[in-house]
This record gives sequence, structure tokens and C-alpha cells, in this order.
Amino acid sequence: MRILATLGLSLAAISHSAAATCDLAAASKEAFSAQVQRRAHANEAFDGTADQLEALTGTTDWSDLDAIRDRLSAADRPTLDALMSRRREFALERLHETNRLRDIMLISEMATIAEQLAQESARLPEDKESMEYKLTGLVAAARELLPVTFKDVASYELADTNCSFEAALVQAAHEATSEFNGLAQQLSGLKGLAATYGQPLDPKKMSAKDAASYEKMVPLARKAKSLATLSFDLTRLAKIEAASKLMFEAVRADQNEAPGDVEHVGSTWTRWSNEGRLSEEQKEAANIVQYLYKHFPASTVFASTNDAAQD
Repeated sequence: MRILATLGLSLAAISHSAAATCDLAAASKEAFSAQVQRRAHANEAFDGTADQLEALTGTTDWSDLDAIRDRLSAADRPTLDALMSRRREFALERLHETNRLRDIMLISEMATIAEQLAQESARLPEDKESMEYKLTGLVAAARELLPVTFKDVASYELADTNCSFEAALVQAAHEATSEFNGLAQQLSGLKGLAATYGQPLDPKKMSAKDAASYEKMVPLARKAKSLATLSFDLTRLAKIEAASKLMFEAVRADQNEAPGDVEHVGSTWTRWSNEGRLSEEQKEAANIVQYLYKHFPASTVFASTNDAAQD
């Protein structure tokens, strides 16, 4: 067994930039609740245009606008156009708020999965069609797509010191790294065994005393490796959460420039990319967010969450 490979990860110096009481579960719940409210406001605004249109046109079927416009007086036609324009604007706003809510839900679920995978008794979900199984695969795949080191964990920069969901992910990563450091110090004796017996370490070739010491360190080394992986996973999810927020900021800018224009969506992100404002890491994290968008439709995510709540 190549136990020393576990300790090939150097001890990490940690800077706790997030608030000391920034709990991941609480921050995730708060982010979810705040976004639920934002989405509700967007839905309310969209539904409000329906009420106004029905009052103006006397119908809820606005598929044939030309026919409806012909029935209206000249004074009411500009009102119809304005209401339809606002409806398109609010429809896009509702879509963006819904997508952001989905991102928060999925990233939160992936953080839970990462924590579960770090447990010694971790098991893959049995249902290969379940959202949990697919997200577990994505947690693993993201390790290759967006590599993280202890240096990345220690040097992660937050935009502010508030206890945001992103900040809570970073702090949880710091805590996992601190625990790893403690175990790594306890496992320093492995280096001495390697110097004496060479690698890979084989307890059958050791003295009885050294073999006993080695066997005691094996589970600690496994735990240390799990903690390192957890720290990296949580930092990676913080980067994905940051990308989701940045993408949301970009589509909001699109809306400000061209309210209700579906064709304009993505323009700001493309401009930022062309101007060199986006790092390769941000682009890769954004690609993962896009994967969530394509493979985990909001309606499916919400339905799965409701089913789980009822079980």
C-alpha cells in the first residue's frame, strides 16, 4: 500500500477570511430562501402583466396579437404593446431567477455529496437514474475539469467578508484542511518507516513494533486523504458558485441593455470574455454551470426536491 502518497500533499497554511461563524448548512439555507423570494417577486411581476392584459383585452389568449390590436381602440394599442414588452421582460427575469435558484440547490446538494463521500462508510446511490447519482458523478468529474490544490484553498479570495454561500464553502474547506494538517502531523512517522524499509511499505517486511505502528497509521492516512479531497471539492464548489453568480450578473446586464430580448442573452459574457475579463478558471467553472443548466432542468430539480421532502 502506498500510504505515503496520501501525505504527498504538503501542510497547508490557512487564512480564515470568512466569518468565524459562517456555517455551511445555514448559509446554504439562507441563500436558498433569499433566492426563493427573488423568484417569487419575478413570478408576481410576470403574473401581474397577465392580469393587466386580460383587463385590457378581455381574453387570456394573446397568441394572435394582430387580431387583438385590431379590436382595440387607437388609444389602447400603445398600452397593449407596452404590456407585451413588459411581459417578455418579466418572463426572462423569471427564467434567470429560476436558473439561479436551481444552481444554488444543485451546488448545495453537491456539497452534501462531497461531505458524504469523505465518510469512511460512503456508498454510491443505488438508483443510477436519480439526481443524487448523477450529481455524485459530476462531483468526481469536476475534479479533472477544475483541479484544486491546497494553495488554491489557502489563497481563495472572497469579494467580501459576509457569510455568503460561497464564503461558507470556503470556510468548510479551510476546516477540512485544518483537520488534515492535524492528522498529517500524527502520520509523520511514515516517513521514517519509508526511510528504513523503502516503498511501497509492507508490514510483512517490518519489525513487529514497526508493523504495529504502521497498522495504526493506515486508517489515519485514509482519513487524511478523504479530508484533503473534501477540502478540494468544497473549494471547487465555491468556484462554481462564484461562476454562477457572475453569470447571473452578466444576464442581468444583458437585460438592462436590451430588456426582454432573448437574442441578447449571453452578450455581456461574450464581451467580458473577449475583453479578457474572465480567467480560464472562471470559464471552466462556468462550463460546469452550463452543464447543470443543460442536464438538470429546473423543473426536474424542483420536482426531485419536493419528492424528497415528502418521503
